[in-house]
Amino acid sequence: AAATYCRDQQRPALLWVRELSRLNDHSSAADVTFKFQQYDPLLDLGQALVSRGILDPDDVVRSKDGESKDYYARHELGRVGTDADAYIVHTMEVAASEPEPSYERCFENIRDPYPEVVEPPRTGRPTVISINGAVRSALGAILRDNPMTWIYGQDVGAKGGVMQATRGLHAAFPEQVRDAPINEPFIMGAAMGFALHEGATALPEIQFSDYSLNTLHWLVHLGNLLWTSDSTARANVIVRLPVEPLHGGAVYHSMCMEGFYGAIPGLTIVAPSTSRDMYGLLRTAAEYTGPVVFFESKGLYRMTLGDAFPGEPTDPEEVRRLKRAIAFEGYAPPLPDDFRVPLGKAARLQEGTDLTMVTWGRSTLFCLEAVRRLAAEDGISVDLLDLRTIVPPDLPAVFESLDRTGRLLVVHEDRVFSSLGREIQGAAHEHFAGTHIATRVLGQDAVPGIPQSVYLEEKLVVSPAKVVAAARAVLAVKRRGATALTAGPAQVLWTPNRNFVA
Repeated sequence: AAATYCRDQQRPALLWVRELSRLNDHSSAADVTFKFQQYDPLLDLGQALVSRGILDPDDVVRSKDGESKDYYARHELGRVGTDADAYIVHTMEVAASEPEPSYERCFENIRDPYPEVVEPPRTGRPTVISINGAVRSALGAILRDNPMTWIYGQDVGAKGGVMQATRGLHAAFPEQVRDAPINEPFIMGAAMGFALHEGATALPEIQFSDYSLNTLHWLVHLGNLLWTSDSTARANVIVRLPVEPLHGGAVYHSMCMEGFYGAIPGLTIVAPSTSRDMYGLLRTAAEYTGPVVFFESKGLYRMTLGDAFPGEPTDPEEVRRLKRAIAFEGYAPPLPDDFRVPLGKAARLQEGTDLTMVTWGRSTLFCLEAVRRLAAEDGISVDLLDLRTIVPPDLPAVFESLDRTGRLLVVHEDRVFSSLGREIQGAAHEHFAGTHIATRVLGQDAVPGIPQSVYLEEKLVVSPAKVVAAARAVLAVKRRGATALTAGPAQVLWTPNRNFVA
C-alpha cells in the first residue's frame, strides 16, 4: 500500500513499524524471549497465501497452545516448513560426514584469470586524445557492445559527471546511463546486484573517491564473492573513482585510496596515467569476469598523455577541431575497437641502469620530469616502470629491474605509512634478502588531510623536485647489503639495515 501510494501520488510515505516480532536472539550472547502474543508476520503471510489459493492450509505455519518458550515447539511448521527443515537437517548431516576440507583450496578462486590480450605497439608520437576523451570512447563502446551494461552514479546522466567523463553518453544510451541519488552505498549495492545477472556489467561512478568510504562493505563483498561462493557467483563491476588532490579540493575532495582499498582480497585496482592505458584497460576490464576499481586522477582528465592511438589525425587544423570537440562538446572520438591493454602488467616508460623507479597515476607525470632532470643534471640512468595495475602489482617486472639496478624508488600520491609503496618495498627486500639493494618510498607528507589552501596543498604533495631529491638520496646510500635471517617461528625473512631509507 505504501509503495502504491508513493507511485500514484508521487509523495513520500512513512512506515511506523511497532513491536516487530523476532524469531530468535540476534546473537548467542543475548537473552531475548519470543513474545507469542505479538503479531507474527510468518502466520500472516501463510494465511495470505492460503486465501489467494497459492498454498493449502496444511502447507503453512500454524500456532498451537503450550507453555514452551521455544518457537518451534509452539508452532506446526506445515508441509513447506517441514520439507525445508528436513532439507536443512539433511544438508548439515551430509556436511558433517564429509572429510576435512583441503587447505590448498583456500588459495583457489581469489581472482578469475585475466583476459589474454595483446597490447598494440607504441606509435612513438604523442596522442591528441585527452583522458576524458578516452574514457568516453571506451564507455560508449562498452555500452554499445553489451545492452546489459549500466552506468550509474551522481550526475552521470545529462550533466555528464562532475569530471565530464560521461558527457553525451546519456543522450546516446538513455536506458543504460542513469543518475543516482546522493547515496553511495546504494549506488554500489545496486551495481553489485545488477552485475550478478548473467552477462551484465555495472559501471558505478562515485563523484569523488572520498565519498566511497561508506561503500567499504560492498567493496569487500565484491572482492571476496568469487572465493566465498566457490566460484559459483561473479560480478563484473567496474568502479570509477576520481582520486588525488587538485586545486584546493580540501579534506574530502583530495584523498588517495590505495591504502584503504589495496588490502581488500580479490579486487583488481588500476591507476592509468595515459589515454591509451585508460581506454585499453577499460575495454579489457569489461571483458573480465570480476570487479575492477579504477583510480582516475582528477589532474589528468583534461590532459593528452602518452603515445597516440593508431589512426590519430596529424593535420594541425584537424587536431585543433578534435581537441575542441572533446573538451567542449562531449565528443567521444572513435578509437580502435580492438585496442586492449592487459591487466596486471607494468609498462616500461624508459630503460635505465642506475635506479629502478616505480610509479602510477598522476605521479607518473612527475617521475617523467624528474627522470629528465636526473639525466641532464646528474647523468643518472633511470629504469622507469608505470605499474598501471597496482593491485596485484607486477612484482616480477619490479624485481627484474631491481636485479639490474640495485636501487629502488617507489613514488605515489598516497601517504607512505601502510601504503602500497611500502608493500612493494617490503616485497623487494624479502625477494632480495641478504643482497645489496637500497630502497625508498616517496608520497605525500604524513598529515591527516590536504588543506584547502592551494599553497599548502602544493607543499604537501609529491612534485618533480621531491622525486629528484628522493632519487638522489637512494643513490647516495652505500650498498652494504641487508642481513638475511634464518626463518623461524618468531623471525622475519629480512632486515632492511641501512638500505631501508625512511
